[in-house]
Amino acid sequence: MIDREEISIYVIKASLGLGGSLLAAIFVSEAYIHGGFMIPFSIGVFAAVGLCARFFGGVRLWVYCLATIALTSVLLLVGLPR
Repeated sequence: MIDREEISIYVIKASLGLGGSLLAAIFVSEAYIHGGFMIPFSIGVFAAVGLCARFFGGVRLWVYCLATIALTSVLLLVGLPR
């Protein structure tokens, strides 16, 4: 049986992974639309959030990358205001 502390650790890991992926996807989408200075900034955000998700959340990097790609695709498909 899973105790309360173990469930909260799983929730923290999932929220760090998905929240970090969403943050990186927002920056990547904005960089795609606006270009310029946002491109290196979005790469830095992607790398920094990915490292935080890996070291503090235990999220696998390939899962983080796939989640970021999926969320970026959804954001671009829905459309961002210019």
